[in-house]
Amino acid sequence: MDIHDFLAHLHSGEAVVGGSELHRVMHVVSQEALKLTSELNGHYHTPEEIRELFSLLIGKPVGFNLLQVIWQRILHIVLFLIGLHGKGY
Repeated sequence: MDIHDFLAHLHSGEAVVGGSELHRVMHVVSQEALKLTSELNGHYHTPEEIRELFSLLIGKPVGFNLLQVIWQRILHIVLFLIGLHGKGY
């Protein structure tokens, strides 16, 4: 059983039973996602490295446009927080 089998099961709407093979796969996949997320957030990466790591995380190729959208949203949040900080919040 692999990630594709796991995702197909989730898309079917059925529950994952504790202790099952699907439960084991869910744990393995979640630990890998945590490692990749930690790597993305914990160190500086070039845009190419970010695309590669994010592609590994979601299991699909990531182009420049997706990263541009993500960075725009992050910038929007940062600017919003700076605005709140400047008002004493």
